[in-house]
Amino acid sequence: MSGKALGLAVVALYFAAVVVVGHLSNRMLRRNREDFFLASRSFGVALLFFAVLGTNLSAFAMLGAPGAAYRYGVGVYGMVAAGLSITFPLLFYFVGHRVWLLGKRYGYSTPVQMFADRFESPTVGVVVFVVMVAYTIPYVVIGQIGSGLALSGATDGAIPYWAGSLAVTVVVGLYVAQGGMRATALTNAVQVLVFMAFLVTAAVLVPPALGGADELGRELVERRPDLLRRSAHVQTSPIAWIMQVFTFSAAMMCFPQIFVRMLAARSGRVIRNMAVLYPLGFLLTFLPAISLAVWGSVAVPGLDGQGADNVIIVLMQRFMPAALAGFALAALFAMIMSTMDAQVLALSHLFTTDIADRLLRGRVAGDELGVKVGRWFVAVVLAVGFGVSLVPNQSIFDVANFAFTGFGVVFPVLVGMLYSRRLNKQAALAGLVTGSVLAPLAYFGVLDLGPLPSLPVVAIETVVMIAVAATTRPQPDAADRFVGFLRSTFARGRTRAVGPEIVPTGLTGTGLEA
Repeated sequence: MSGKALGLAVVALYFAAVVVVGHLSNRMLRRNREDFFLASRSFGVALLFFAVLGTNLSAFAMLGAPGAAYRYGVGVYGMVAAGLSITFPLLFYFVGHRVWLLGKRYGYSTPVQMFADRFESPTVGVVVFVVMVAYTIPYVVIGQIGSGLALSGATDGAIPYWAGSLAVTVVVGLYVAQGGMRATALTNAVQVLVFMAFLVTAAVLVPPALGGADELGRELVERRPDLLRRSAHVQTSPIAWIMQVFTFSAAMMCFPQIFVRMLAARSGRVIRNMAVLYPLGFLLTFLPAISLAVWGSVAVPGLDGQGADNVIIVLMQRFMPAALAGFALAALFAMIMSTMDAQVLALSHLFTTDIADRLLRGRVAGDELGVKVGRWFVAVVLAVGFGVSLVPNQSIFDVANFAFTGFGVVFPVLVGMLYSRRLNKQAALAGLVTGSVLAPLAYFGVLDLGPLPSLPVVAIETVVMIAVAATTRPQPDAADRFVGFLRSTFARGRTRAVGPEIVPTGLTGTGLEA
C-alpha cells in the first residue's frame, strides 16, 4: 500500500469511528425534542468539558495558531492559549452558569427564547436569531472549505476539492442526524482525544527525526532567534493581543452551540467544575501544537500563506511515516468536525424551536415530529454550506474573523441581560441594530475601526445601549425575573432543581446543585 493510500485509510477509519459513535448515540435517543437537542439536560463534567473544548478548538488549533507561531514565534502561545485559558473559564462561570440557572428556572432551550422573554419582546428574539444564523452559517462553511483543501492537498489533487468537502459534509450529517446533541458530545470526546493523542505522538517523534531536541534548539537560536522572544509585529503587540483575546472571548459565549451546551449541563456545579478543568485542557493542547510549528520554522523554512498554516501536516508528510501523516489529517478533520457538528445542530435547534414550532403552533414540541424537523434542517444547513463552499477564492480565516466580529454584537446585550436591571427592550434593540450595522461596515473597510474592529464595535454599541436605557422607561418585572432572581439565588447560596423551578436549599451531594 502506498503512503498516500495508507494515510487515506487512517482517515477513512476515523470517519467510520465517528459514524459508529453516532449510531450508538441513536440507540440512546428518547425520540423527543428535548433529548435530541439537549440530551435531556444530562451532561456531566467530562462530557461537557470535551463538548465545549472540542467546539472551541476547531481547525484554529491545527492551522491558525500553528501558522501564526511559524511566522511570529513562541509568543503566539501567550497571545492565544494563555489569554483565552483565562477569559473562557471566567465567561463559563460568570455567564454560562447564570444561563444554566435561567434555563432551568424557566425551561428555556434556546438563546432566542431567553432574550425574547427577558426583554418581553419577540422582536429582540428575532434579531438575535438572525444575527446568530447569519454568522454561524459562514463558520460552518469554514469547516467544509478546510476539509476540501486538506483532502485535495494531501492527495496532490487526486481527490478533488469538492469531493473532500462533500465527504466531511456527509459524515457530519450522518452522526448528527442520528444522535443529536448526545452524538455531537460523544464524538467531540473522541475527536479531542484523537487530536491530543496525535499532538503528543508528534511532539515525541518529530525532534529525533530532525536531529534531536538539542540540535533543534541550536538551529532556532542561530537561524531564527526572533521566534524565541515576543515579536514586535502588530499582531502580537500588547494592544493587538488584548483586542484579539476580546474578539474571541466575546464571540465565544454568543455562539449558539456554546450557549445551548450550557443549557444541556446536568447542574450548575458541572459548569463550574468544567470551568476549572478547561484551562488545563486548553493550555496542554496548544503547547505541542505551537512547539511543532516553531520546530517547523527551521525544518521546513520558506512556507507562506496556506503552506505556513499547514506546517504541522507538512512536517508529518516530509519526516514521518505515512500512517502518522494520515493521523495528522485525521486530527485536522477531528477539529473541523468537532466545531461543525455543534454549529449545525444548534442552527437546527433554533429553527425547529423558534421558527417551525411557532409556525406549526406548538405541534413540534415534545414528539417525534420535532426530531424529524431537526434532522431535515441539519441536512438543509449542510447542503447550503456545501454549495457556498464551492464558491472559489474564499479565505478560511477571513471568513472566521468576519464571523467572530458578528457574534460579538450579541455580547453586550447578553451581559446586560444577566446583570443590569436598567437595560430594557429599547436599549437592547438599539444596541443590536447598532452593532449589526457597524460590524460588517468595519470588517469590509467601509468604516475604519482598525484591523480588529470587534472591540470598537462593542464599545460603541455599549454606549448606545446605556444612552437609550437612561432615557427610556425600565422593565422592572422582567428585570426582577432575571437579574433579581439571579442575585437572590447567589445571595442565598446553593440551589437545587425542582421541576422547572429553582429554589434555595442547603442540600449538597445531590448532583443537581447550581
